[in-house]
Amino acid sequence: MALFDNIVNGGNLTTGLVVGVGGLIAWPFISPMARPLAKSLIKGGLVAYRQAEQLYAGAVEGIGDMIAEIQQEIGTTTPAHSPSDTGGSRTLEDGQPSNFPRRRSSAGRRITGRSRRVAG
Repeated sequence: MALFDNIVNGGNLTTGLVVGVGGLIAWPFISPMARPLAKSLIKGGLVAYRQAEQLYAGAVEGIGDMIAEIQQEIGTTTPAHSPSDTGGSRTLEDGQPSNFPRRRSSAGRRITGRSRRVAG
């Protein structure tokens, strides 16, 4: 019982040597059982991983479907914004409408990316 207490409580050099030598002596007897046990543990881990992966994929798909459905509902029930709400309609370089309002200077003028300073 003292050997077990030494192992549990951190042990010492003698305890470590006894456990190490005992493991080397017992390995030829344990190895025929250890390989099938290790394979079954790895196989169980892989099965659990695949099931978790399928569960995650199903959850992501369900959430994506729900988001698409909500966006469709919002799109049909939300009133259209007038150009004055967003500061005028804008399009991006690829021709798609921009959802961001135009910025205005402190003087109330629109700020565009093409403003140039005039000398004089």
